[in-house]
Amino acid sequence: MNTSGELRTLINTKTIEFFNYNRFSDIKKINNGGYGEVYSAIYRPETEKMSEKMSEEMHEEIHVALKKLFTELDFDKKASEEFVKEVKHLHKVDHHSYINRLLGITQEPVHNHYVMVLQYANGGNLHEYLRNNFDNDEYKLEFVEQICFAKDIALGMKFLHKENIIHRDLHSKNILIHNQKVMIADLGLSKLCNDDLKKLGQPQCVWDSKYVRDFKSDIYSLGVLYWELTTGRVPFQDANVQQIFLNISDGLRETPNPITPIEFINLYKRCWDSDPKNRPQINEVYDIVSNIKSIIIVNLSQEFIKLYIKDMVTNSDDSVNNINNWLENNSENSKKIFDFVINTDVLIEHRETILAYFYMKGFGTNKDYNECLYWCKKGCEKKDVYSYYEAAFCYRYSYKNYNEAFHYFNLAASGGVLKAKSELAMMHLHGMGCEENKTKAFYLFKEAGEQDKIACCLISDCYYDGIGIEINLIEALKYYKIFWEKWHYYNAKIRIPLIEEKLEIPIEQRCNLR
Repeated sequence: MNTSGELRTLINTKTIEFFNYNRFSDIKKINNGGYGEVYSAIYRPETEKMSEKMSEEMHEEIHVALKKLFTELDFDKKASEEFVKEVKHLHKVDHHSYINRLLGITQEPVHNHYVMVLQYANGGNLHEYLRNNFDNDEYKLEFVEQICFAKDIALGMKFLHKENIIHRDLHSKNILIHNQKVMIADLGLSKLCNDDLKKLGQPQCVWDSKYVRDFKSDIYSLGVLYWELTTGRVPFQDANVQQIFLNISDGLRETPNPITPIEFINLYKRCWDSDPKNRPQINEVYDIVSNIKSIIIVNLSQEFIKLYIKDMVTNSDDSVNNINNWLENNSENSKKIFDFVINTDVLIEHRETILAYFYMKGFGTNKDYNECLYWCKKGCEKKDVYSYYEAAFCYRYSYKNYNEAFHYFNLAASGGVLKAKSELAMMHLHGMGCEENKTKAFYLFKEAGEQDKIACCLISDCYYDGIGIEINLIEALKYYKIFWEKWHYYNAKIRIPLIEEKLEIPIEQRCNLR
C-alpha cells in the first residue's frame, strides 16, 4: 500500500479525523520545515458532520496550524514516509499536554496534497521566545521560568521515549509555546543530521554522516537545549560550520551562564557528553530537573513567607512594601509559582496561608474569595495563626461577617499577630462583632504600635478627642508628628498647629509642615 493509501485507510476507519479544506480561512504561511511548509488558519466546523469527539472539543471556530509537504506524497518516497510516520506518532501521543497535538488530516483541493491539522501555538517557538527576552543585550528570562520550561520539555520527552519514539530533531525551533506552556513539535519530518542539527553539536552526526540517531541522541540535544534556555543564545552562534565541526570534534562546548545553579549546569553537561554511554536516561533527567524546580520555588515561597510574617509581626509600612515588591518582581512567574504551591507534595511552611493570600490578591490565579476562605480554614485546622488572620480579613472585608471576623482576629492577635490587634481595635471602636468598647480599642491601637498607619492615626485622634482615654494634647502632638513625618497625612497637618497653639509652644520651636 502506498503512503496516500495508508492515510486514506486511517481516515476511512475514523482513526484520524478528516477536515473539509473549504472550512479553513485566513490561511497564512508561518514557517518552513525540512520537507514542508506550515500555515496558520481559522477552521469553522460543520457541526452536523462532525464526529462526537470533535463536536465536544471544536464546537466553535478555532485557530489551527496546517503542515503540508512541498511535494505530492507518492512522488517523494522519503518525504511521504516521514509524513505518514509523523501522523502516526502524533496520533499515538496526541493526548499529552506537552506535545503538539494532531487534530486530524485535510486535503487541499488543487493538488490533492494531504495536510496535517495541528494545534496552533499562540506564542511561537522557543527560539523566538528566548530572543524576545533580551533587553539591551541583557537576558531577562528568570531561572524559575527556565526550569519550568526545562521540566515540561523533559516530561514530554519522557513520554515520547516511553512510547519508543525518538524525536531526532530536538531544538528550540521545534519547541512551541502555547499559553506560556511548551509543546514538543515535529515528530518525523526532520532531515537526519541536517545543517541545523550540526549546529546544535551532535558529535556522532559530525563524525559520521550515516549515524542513526537514538534515545541518547535526544538526550544530547536536550542538554544543548537546556544550555540555550539559560543563555538565550544558539550554541556557537558566531562560528561558521567548519569551526563548529572542529569545536565539537575537539570536545569543546559553550560556556555556562555563571548565574545558573550548578546542579542544572552539571545536568546539561552530562547530557551533552561526547560518549553516549555517559549520558543520563530521560527518567533521570526529569527527576533531577523536577527536584531543582522544587528547590527553586520552595525557596521563593520561603522568601515570600518571611516577608509575610515580618509584616504580620512588625505591622509596618516597610514590610507591606517589601511584600508588594516581591509580588511585582515575581508577577511574570506568578502562575508557575502558584501552580507549584497548590500541586506540590513538597512540605512548604504555611502553605495554606500562602494559597489563601494568592487567591485574595489574584497572584498567579483569579481572585476568588471562596477559595481564599477555603484555604484559610485548611490552615486554621492546623492552628496556623496567619491563617486565622487571613480568614478574619476575608470575613471582615469580603463577607461582612463581623462575628466570624472578630473571632478569628482575636485568635490571630492572641497568637502574636500584631496586625490583627489593629483590626480588633477598629472592631471594638465601632462595635463590630462585639460590644462597643472605646477604652479597649485605644489600648489595642497602642499595642498595634506606631508603625501601623491606621493605629498611629487613631492613637493621635484618641488622645486629641479623649476617645477611650483622657485628652492628652502632648501625646496627641507626639503621634500626629509621627503620622505627618511618615505619611504626610492631611489631618495631622491641620491638627499639629492647633495643638501647638493650645500648648503655647514658641513659634521658633513649632513644626515646619511644608
